[in-house]
Amino acid sequence: MVRITSKEPGIVQAQVAQFASEHVGSSVDRTHILENLSDIAITKSIDDTSEPVTREAYVDFMKDHLHGTHSDVQDGRSEIFSNRAAIMQAYDEFAPDVKAQFKSVDGYIAGGTSIIFPLHFKGKEYMVRKPFPKDWDPAASVIDHHIAAAALTHGLPHFEEVVAASYEDGVTVAEKMPGKTFLNLELRDIEAITDIQLAELIKTIQEADRLGLELDFNPENFLYDKEAGFGLIDLAAFSDVRNKNRQPKRLSEMLALIIQLLPIPAKEKYLQVNDYENGRKLMKAVKEVTSRYKEIILSDLSQDVAKEAISEIGTFTDYYKNL
Repeated sequence: MVRITSKEPGIVQAQVAQFASEHVGSSVDRTHILENLSDIAITKSIDDTSEPVTREAYVDFMKDHLHGTHSDVQDGRSEIFSNRAAIMQAYDEFAPDVKAQFKSVDGYIAGGTSIIFPLHFKGKEYMVRKPFPKDWDPAASVIDHHIAAAALTHGLPHFEEVVAASYEDGVTVAEKMPGKTFLNLELRDIEAITDIQLAELIKTIQEADRLGLELDFNPENFLYDKEAGFGLIDLAAFSDVRNKNRQPKRLSEMLALIIQLLPIPAKEKYLQVNDYENGRKLMKAVKEVTSRYKEIILSDLSQDVAKEAISEIGTFTDYYKNL
């Protein structure tokens, strides 16, 4: 007989969070569970849900994930859970510094969906993100989207590495990635992009598509560094139970959208100061990068996906051809 032994509260919180994320269909109930993880880990009870969350359902879930009796475990589910648990447990070490930083507004960056600030901790640089809650997506649920994505992408290159997170405080802590956001790119940055970096970007987008990640195509969420290449931040993942009405972007669409973001902020920057010469140089450099990007797509991707992506990128290229 399988026995589920007592565990420390941090592990229990991770188990309950993953169970809620994957198996609780009601958004209200799921949010209630995520917002009360600390109490649940201690009392072992889940109250006030409109649809009963049975002990049997939770026990079956834990048997499957911890003892390998479910086919999903062989597909990496137990590793994903371990990553989620490690992220949640690591927050205790960061918590005092994160909370102290919140007392000051110095260094805050107010993005469209989050408050972001840098954190220097034990000789390393991190970025702390506190998403704004939405009417349709409370803070705990937003954090769960980010933790779910971090558990999937742990250790993969070019994806933001979230190392700690808290449902209670509503924050994630990630290693600071090198590079500038697309919002701050200049002509010399565009001119530095190599074929190898473009090929790695395409592979990264393919991996995001395979993992079912949701990318927010905002220039602030994509980075470029001359040495490290491209980086993706502010990632989210949605489980099947809450993905019923979502329309995920196609791979070809994602490949087109990211290259479309590349010149827009820098172009606006040059136009604002009437620097038309550098503006034209920028667009020439973007067209050259786009041409190489399309060639790599044609050589590395399946014919159907490549054809769709090239078609969507072509619309963008035509729009800028007279600039």
